[in-house]
This record gives sequence, C-alpha cells and structure tokens, in this order.
Amino acid sequence: MKHTALLAALALTCACVAGAATVHVQGAGGRWIEIEAQTDGDVVSFTITPEQAAEGRALVVINKPDWMVLDDAEAPRVTGYRIGDESIELGPEAAIDLGAIGDDTRISLEIADNANPIDVGSLALQVTGGADAVFEVTQDDRAARTAVVELDLGGLGPGAYDGAITIADLAPAGNTAELPIGFSIFGMETTPDGQSIRIAAGGAGFSVNGDPRQTVTVEAAGVSAYPTVQIGAPYLYVRDFTQVTELEPVAGWHGMVAECALEDIDGNPMTNEEAGARIQLMVAAHPDQPVVVVSTEVTNLGDARDVYCFWGWLPGANYVTPDGETHEWSMEYRDFGHAGWVYLAPRDSAKPGVGWIAPGVFGESRFGTMILYTEPTRIAVATGDTLSTTFALMPADGPDAVGDAAQALAQFEGILGE
Repeated sequence: MKHTALLAALALTCACVAGAATVHVQGAGGRWIEIEAQTDGDVVSFTITPEQAAEGRALVVINKPDWMVLDDAEAPRVTGYRIGDESIELGPEAAIDLGAIGDDTRISLEIADNANPIDVGSLALQVTGGADAVFEVTQDDRAARTAVVELDLGGLGPGAYDGAITIADLAPAGNTAELPIGFSIFGMETTPDGQSIRIAAGGAGFSVNGDPRQTVTVEAAGVSAYPTVQIGAPYLYVRDFTQVTELEPVAGWHGMVAECALEDIDGNPMTNEEAGARIQLMVAAHPDQPVVVVSTEVTNLGDARDVYCFWGWLPGANYVTPDGETHEWSMEYRDFGHAGWVYLAPRDSAKPGVGWIAPGVFGESRFGTMILYTEPTRIAVATGDTLSTTFALMPADGPDAVGDAAQALAQFEGILGE
C-alpha cells in the first residue's frame, strides 16, 4: 500500500513505550480514529492510508494520556486578571488595557479551558519595542483545567506598549488564544548608545533622538519634529548627542538634558566653536500627562547677533485650531499666530493624530506641514546669552484631547516657559 508523506504533530507521554502502544489519527474531516500499531522496544510502527491523511497531512497522538480530550478545537481563555488590588473579569473577545502602570508592574492572569489542561509553558507576551516579560506560574490545576500565571512587566523599561498575550492548551493541536494588551510604564531612560531617550508618560510613548530629522518622535503617530537653528551663516541641526544627563524631579516632572553635536544643512559636522553656538535639548515628562515637553536652548558663543530657531515639519491630513475650525493646507508659508495649540489629523487612519501645544507662533509650510516659530522669528542674542523655545507634543484622537492637555499643562506654572 502506498504510504503518504506526513507532517505529523506527535504528542508523546513517555520516552519509552511500555507494552502495546495506542495510536490515534485525526484525518480528513477532523475525525479521530484509533489505528493498529506494533511495538518493538522503543519503536512504534503504524500505517496511515492516503484517505486518512488529506493533502499528505495527519495529526497523530501516540499513547494518549487519560486526561487528553482529542476532539478539542477550542482555545483556552483568559477569564480575568489582577493588578495591584484591582481584579477584572474578562468576557469573550476581551482585551486588556492597563493604561499607565505605576510602581507595581506585576499582572496576574487567570486562564481556563473547557476540555484540556493549560500549556503554561506556551505563555508569551509579544509587544513592540520590548523584551520578554518574566513569567511565574502560581497555579496549575490540570484536573480543573485552570492556571494562574504572573507576569512582571517591569523589565520592559519605560515606554508605551501594544501587543498580545498568547496561551495554548494541551490539546493535540495546541489550540492557541491571543489576547490584545496595551499598557505604558512611566519613566525616562537612555539607550545604551546614548543616542535616544525613551519616554513614557500618561500612557503615551516618545523618543528624543540624536538625529537631524527625527529629533522628537511621537511613537504611536509615527511622526517626528526637528529643530533648525540659524546663528550667523549656517543652518544648524542636531547631529547626535554627546552627553545626556538626568535632572532631579521637580513637582512630579522628570527631566533630562542632552548636549547636542551639530551639523550643517549639507550634513557636514560642525563643532560648537565653528558654529558659534551651543545647543541643548531639555525634555520633561509627568506620569499623569500624556505629553513630552521639549525646550531648545541655543547659547550664542560669538558676537551679539540674531538667532533664528524654529521646529517643524509635522505632517497631517489637515489641522484644527482651538476655535474648532478645521483647516485644509494652503500649501504656502503662512503664519497664523499664537493659537496656543493645534491638532494635526492623521494621514493614516490607523494611527492617532498629534497635538502640538506651545506659546509660540504656528504656521503652515508649502509642503502641507506645521512649523513652530519664535516671536519675532529672529531674536537678538548677546554673547553668552541663551534663546529658549518650549513646546509639548502628544498623540491625540481628536482636538478635544489636545485642548484638555493644554488646560492641564496650564496648571503647571512655567512648564511651557510662560
């Protein structure tokens, strides 16, 4: 009889076969049948006909344990979770949204299955931008087909995370459930190369980078702003970070300051002495506010002269001002004054928009992007003096969220340099 090639999943309960082995095959139509087997020492032999292996595939279980239910195509489910003192029950098609996690980064998951025990070793957390979480099985009741597993998310570091928890049962096919999860861990940390500051605040994630075109990134929106500085002849940009220093928290705000190496518009590196300027970036975040506050500090190292400093070029499908009016891009350079904030609608509907909050002057570019200027745009700066510009960025689902954040920031005196 012709033998078919098998792509078989074998469920083995022991390394050696004692006595006669049993063999069950799931063939065409998903029906399980027991077939004849021969045992010779540790070798189990059996024959599968082409009719029992549709398209050359069959699922085989050797020596089925008493507890195993073969006819099981239903995945396990996470019935609830506990974080801190709060317990949450989950129904079908549920998702976990932990929001901003505080000091307790451990979450306990309650898992159940209708037919087979839980495969606790299969539990995995898959999130963008993070390493594996630490798991600990605190309960595994095979008879009740339940388990409790604790995850410690603290090792992921500061950031906003979206992904899924996956868990399988011990059915022959290893039915797997996928549970969406989202959370953020407050904090600021510098990457090992010293070129990026990862920030999570109020459930939002940001990065501040030693990069001339992606200096401040709103992670969820996937857009970046960067500064342009003209002091004397050259246009200057952030080339990389030479040093990042953590600041002492003030009134709940955590901060870092980055010393910037510079380059000109052609990408040529320039020393501070060649540029006649020193540029620092100061960033601040608060655990309750979904924003990053950024200050550009430009110190004039040369003779008294004008400094031209602006940030850009944030894209959007359109933008909304505090009066509620939606504006289409004029595709020309046009300033519209001290709006206080703007909401930039996303070009990609799968992502949030961006809120830009600042006391400076907002304006459109001819490329359909937003720019933030000082007023006046060119400011006289004496030798050794510093020009500062400050703003906040955030991901936002609409203009109301930006307006609320602007009001919240107004309660923190001086945070936006006013």
